[in-house]
Amino acid sequence: MIFVCIDCGLAMYYYVTVANGVREAARYGAVNCGTGACTVTLVRDRAVERSGNLIGTGDVSARWVDRDSLGSNSTRGDSIVVSVSHPYNFLFVPGASITVQACADMRLEQMDMTTGLPSGSGC
Repeated sequence: MIFVCIDCGLAMYYYVTVANGVREAARYGAVNCGTGACTVTLVRDRAVERSGNLIGTGDVSARWVDRDSLGSNSTRGDSIVVSVSHPYNFLFVPGASITVQACADMRLEQMDMTTGLPSGSGC
């Protein structure tokens, strides 16, 4: 029973760390992407770095949402959505796993001059 409690604690730590990485990546995209050099790769790398490398770049998706219906998803007031879905394998319960999911949606603080940003919907 103690090992199951430890496993649940580790799973919670994993979730909090991944959610923090996703939030940090969304904030990075919302604040620092006004120069035209913002890419999905930069945002994904930020999520991986801030999650302590618990996730891989293939688990992270980043998309920009046209919130003001002006036909562009990179103007001030639109948003960036960063999400992750990654399996967590329990240590003391063989074969058991859960999917850790986290999503962050943040408003762009400035116009992003990058063209061709992937569109999508919110969390």
